[in-house]
Amino acid sequence: MPLGPRKRDLGVMRGVGFIPLLWISRAMHEGLIPGRRALPVAIAIANAVDADGRWCFLTRESLVVRCGGMASRSTVGRALDDLVDAGLIRRLSRSQVRAFFAEDLAAGTRSADRLPEVLELLIPASVFAEPTLAEINDVRARLAEDPVDAATRPYPRGRTTGQIDTPRVQTDVPDTSDRHTDLYPNHPYPSDPSPSVRGPVPEEPALPQIARIPDAALGNPAADRAALDRAARKVLDEGLAADELAAVLRDATTARRPFPALLRRLGSPEDARAFLDGRLGRGVRGNPPSPFAGVPLPRSGDHPDPFARPPEFLVDAAGTAPRTCPDHPAIRNVPGGTCRLCERPCRTVPGELMHPPAPAKPPPPEPPVEDVAIDPALLERARASLDRGKRRPSAPPPHPPAPAPARREAVAEARRRLAEARTPQSVR
Repeated sequence: MPLGPRKRDLGVMRGVGFIPLLWISRAMHEGLIPGRRALPVAIAIANAVDADGRWCFLTRESLVVRCGGMASRSTVGRALDDLVDAGLIRRLSRSQVRAFFAEDLAAGTRSADRLPEVLELLIPASVFAEPTLAEINDVRARLAEDPVDAATRPYPRGRTTGQIDTPRVQTDVPDTSDRHTDLYPNHPYPSDPSPSVRGPVPEEPALPQIARIPDAALGNPAADRAALDRAARKVLDEGLAADELAAVLRDATTARRPFPALLRRLGSPEDARAFLDGRLGRGVRGNPPSPFAGVPLPRSGDHPDPFARPPEFLVDAAGTAPRTCPDHPAIRNVPGGTCRLCERPCRTVPGELMHPPAPAKPPPPEPPVEDVAIDPALLERARASLDRGKRRPSAPPPHPPAPAPARREAVAEARRRLAEARTPQSVR
């Protein structure tokens, strides 16, 4: 069937433009919407598709705007995956998207690396009235597209019946009214007397390499395996070869943190081939020659594969980080240094097992003091000598010698002259 952008013939049909939004309301009432985050995205898709549910090729940013601020870009992506898994929408593969926009790519109005996703709202054929379904199929026949019928548009597998009329639910409480019992919103499946009647929905088994990942290496084993399996099947649909996928998943069972590493590699076929060539992580086919060979990589900053480098502490401007001391995790210390509180060695990398410090060695023993016996006679002589020194009288100081006669005469003459000099002139 042609995949090019069709004329909006179905969008102008009278009386049927409300069907997509009414179907979303009906699916929400019957518990077919897989979670609250998927409801605004499903409403935005229903307002963008034609009357038969085809096509919606809004960008993620446009879907965020049409959700009225109720979902972010990442939430929109997860909601689309949930709606695909629930069988409410269909997503075209990358090759089909390129065929869908072939005319725009040839005219140069769109870029091949910035094409939006193309979605189809799978409205079951049984929800359309017969005149509406006949009008839709007439327009689809003119567009050379398959008709909408029970084979091409079955009811979602979440229900046990394909009828849109809600059967009567029997309850233990007698009801004198003949109208149908409506258990919404407490009962998520009003068409079934009990949720156990639905039974589990069969799921496709995960790829063998993903199924062999040990549970201890995954935070949430069931959800992580489902996400990895969905990403692996997506890159296969987008053109990645099976042998290339097997090479990407080769170390899935031995990796220390397989979930974030594999999810990074399986983001797109280009990411997977970048990993195989060594441009994203260590690679499989061998690293290409680099002009920076021999130059060590920095311990921080951007890295082609952030999960390939060892974990490090996130230090602040002072170079300290918490959880470095095993006994005081709240104290910020320098990794590999000593704790400021207990002065014990700190961890160098997160999760390092610290051994208790070795006991201090005892000081060497002092050499024994030799007990030497003293001769009593010698000791008595030493005491007598000390006593004699204490009793010795001190000698009087010697008298100074008498001055010479000439010196005495000189001194007397000097004194006479001084006396004359002090006597006033009038006295003389």
